[in-house]
Amino acid sequence: FSGLAIGGFFVWLFLELSAMSRASQSALYITYFFIGLGAVMVLAGLLGCCGALQESRCVLALFFLFIGVLLGSQLAVCVLSYKNFKSIEREFGEGLRANLDLYHKNKGIKVSLDFAQRYLTDLYYRDGYNKHN
Repeated sequence: FSGLAIGGFFVWLFLELSAMSRASQSALYITYFFIGLGAVMVLAGLLGCCGALQESRCVLALFFLFIGVLLGSQLAVCVLSYKNFKSIEREFGEGLRANLDLYHKNKGIKVSLDFAQRYLTDLYYRDGYNKHN
């Protein structure tokens, strides 16, 4: 079910980014990657269940192959994210500034930014980060 959750979340994110006029191309590529990753996770789960029920070595071998691909792709994303952290941070900041400029002009951007701000504020107060203030 986690593959469906990941795939569904990134489909929603893709639709949100597509609605924004200033969505960066790399953000769209990231959503494509995670949508595909969710699909592979669902397929791997199905292969694992079917292979275990049928006691099929071939299907179980495919299951372990998919699990290896998933692990490798997740490690690759972690390494690439760490390696390119500065450029990701810069691009995120530029995209956020561009969307803030369009806040009053684009309803989709306004709704998305309001949701993010409300969610992050709730996390801030729920986790007690404001105790020192």
